[in-house]
Amino acid sequence: MKLKLIALGVSTAAMMALPTTAFADEPASAELDFTGERACECVVDLGQNAVLFGDLGRRGQAERQSIRADVFCNQPSEVTFESENGYMLIQATNPANEPTDASEVDKTSGANPGFSAGLDYSAFIPSEGLSADTGNPALLAGTPVSVGTIPAQNRNNVRVVFDTIAESQPLLGGTYEDTLTVTLTPQGV
Repeated sequence: MKLKLIALGVSTAAMMALPTTAFADEPASAELDFTGERACECVVDLGQNAVLFGDLGRRGQAERQSIRADVFCNQPSEVTFESENGYMLIQATNPANEPTDASEVDKTSGANPGFSAGLDYSAFIPSEGLSADTGNPALLAGTPVSVGTIPAQNRNNVRVVFDTIAESQPLLGGTYEDTLTVTLTPQGV
């Protein structure tokens, strides 16, 4: 490495005014500190804002869907998922048709015994070795679930696969929706 000092508009006398003193046969030295900062930056780009399962089977079976995600975070980060409903909830005009179980385990419709009004789903990253099940009773509505801390990331086109988890009861006819928020929280270096 070559270090070049360039002085513009500074006299030779000023450059020689470094705080060193040398006597006969003694070396002269001075220290020069270098500093710089790089801001913490975390970005998750999912490339799209919807996973469309399309026509669901009688118990919620669907064809797996996948998306490509770009992840950049220049610090180790905690990864959390937060579900709006805890599962895909039927969009009912009458709230009596929604599940009555607050624990989100039994999604039986309140007004339609024997039918489910909710559908679990899962998400996983097969090629990266990080798995996170997002469709189980531990994923409660509005409660962030941590899947742990990952090292700093600079990955493009990470494949994320989504699948439904069939219910034990048939689904009510209608549209099922949920919003899943993925958050990277820098943990410092």
